[in-house]
Amino acid sequence: MRFASPCRSEGCAQWTGTACGIIQRVLDHIDRLPDPPRLAETLPPCTIRQRCRWFSDRGRPACVACDLVVTDQAAAGS
Repeated sequence: MRFASPCRSEGCAQWTGTACGIIQRVLDHIDRLPDPPRLAETLPPCTIRQRCRWFSDRGRPACVACDLVVTDQAAAGS
């Protein structure tokens, strides 16, 4: 699931004290894939990048994760 709502930082169980813990776990998972996706030279269009916690915390590598997480629950069959 991709979160587009404002970050609650200390009010969230995923907060590490300095950053969102979810994106680091996702990036660690991506690094363990047999053929991990890589970020293109140009960032893909994004409507939330300016306020994206993941981008703020991890920069360009966070954009790789967005293609691998569910962003539309209806499309995921739920």
